[in-house]
Amino acid sequence: MIVIEILSSAECENCSIAKRVIEEMVKGMEDVEVREINIIKNPEYAAKYQVMVTPAIVINDKLEFSGVPDEKKLLERLEEIRREDG
Repeated sequence: MIVIEILSSAECENCSIAKRVIEEMVKGMEDVEVREINIIKNPEYAAKYQVMVTPAIVINDKLEFSGVPDEKKLLERLEEIRREDG
């Protein structure tokens, strides 16, 4: 299982864009779970991953992207993770 966490903050327009992009990309991928975590309500996430800007994209407990991820790079990273876990 691949877990993508979108670390967001209130009123962050780029966070909404990132969530929409990621959810659309992973449609049909049964091995991917997407979670959105508000770092204002859950500051321990910001501290754990040393998040300075939102959105921050964490995949399987590793900070992978800051800002809205490039779709191609995100798909490439998901394929790398599948190969590593496979």
